[in-house]
Amino acid sequence: KPNHTTSEKYWKSRGKSYKIWAMTTSQKNEINNINEFKERIDTTSKEYENVNKVDMELPKDKWGVFEIVPLEIEFWRYGSGNLHLRHRYTRDKEMNDWRCIMLDS
Repeated sequence: KPNHTTSEKYWKSRGKSYKIWAMTTSQKNEINNINEFKERIDTTSKEYENVNKVDMELPKDKWGVFEIVPLEIEFWRYGSGNLHLRHRYTRDKEMNDWRCIMLDS
């Protein structure tokens, strides 16, 4: 479940165009083409045309922030002949510093 305080803080940091997008999209409904969604964005934009971004309220019923705190992340870059460049970043126990090691491919 989203943390309301974190969601509110993040929402306030976002720009007006992002907020308009977030209030318009369902992120699940099928559309026939991108113009269909653009028309919905335009309608929402007109609705909030004279509203300052800081006055746009968080749509609590459809938007929230989840905070994910990773303990380990791995990145790899393709290399020819299966010689991929791989790095694993692991956090220390205090969750302050990251340790990076190179892995064989």
